Amino acid sequence: MRQLANSRNSRHGDTFVEVCFALAIFSFLAVIAISSMNKNLVSVQSTLESEVTRSEIDAQTEAIRFIHEAYVGSLSSGYINNTWTNITENALKPSEASNLDKMWPPQTCGDIYDSSKNPYKSKMMIINTRALSEDDGNSVVSAGNSNEIFTEAVIIPRLIYNNQDDTALNSLTTDPDADLLSKSEGIWFYAVDGGDFYDIYLQSCWYATESPTPRTVDTVFRLYNPPQPVSSVNHHNNLNHETRQAC
Repeated sequence: MRQLANSRNSRHGDTFVEVCFALAIFSFLAVIAISSMNKNLVSVQSTLESEVTRSEIDAQTEAIRFIHEAYVGSLSSGYINNTWTNITENALKPSEASNLDKMWPPQTCGDIYDSSKNPYKSKMMIINTRALSEDDGNSVVSAGNSNEIFTEAVIIPRLIYNNQDDTALNSLTTDPDADLLSKSEGIWFYAVDGGDFYDIYLQSCWYATESPTPRTVDTVFRLYNPPQPVSSVNHHNNLNHETRQAC
C-alpha cells in the first residue's frame, strides 16, 4: 500500500511539473510571436509613412515643374509669371547650396525650424497645390512671410488645409474643397540660383513610430531658364533628378 501511495504521489508531481513546463514553453512562444507581430506592424507603418511622404514630395515636384513651364511659356507672350518669380526671388545663392548639404540630414527635425541652427529658415517655401495657378503669387508660401505655417511633423509630413472662412489655425478640416493652407508639417523646399538654372531642394523630416532618430525623404532637381531655347529647356527639365532617403 505504501508503495502504491508513493507511486501515485510521484505521478501527481510529474504531472504538475509537466504542466508548468508546457506553460513556460507556451509563454516563451507567445512572447516571440507578439514581438514578431510588433516588428511587422512597425515595418508596415514605416513603409506607409515613407510612401505617403513620397506622394507629398511628388505632388510638390509636379507643381513646381508646372509653374516653371508656365513661366517659360509666358515669355513668348511678353508678361512675367508672378508665381515662378516669387520662387526665384526667394532663392539662395550658389555659395549657400553647400551649406544646405552640410545641414542634411539634420540631427533632429527641430533643427530645421531653429533659426540659430538653420540660417536659411526664412527661405523655406511650399506650394499650395489646392490653389495652384500659373500666375497667382499666392500659390507659393514662404517662411519669410508666413513663418507660422512651417512646423515639425506631428505624424508624417503633410499639408493641412482650412476653409477660406475659417481663420482658426487649430480648427482643421478634412473637407476636400478646403484650399487655405494652414500648416506645412515636416515638408518644404529651397530654390538655389545657379545663374541660367535653379536647383530645387525638396526635403521632409519626421519621426517614425517608436524611433528617436529622424527619418528624411528628399529630392533635388534642376530647372533651366531662358535665354536657352525653349526646346532645350524642355529637354533639360527631365535631367538631374535625384531622390534620396535616409533613415
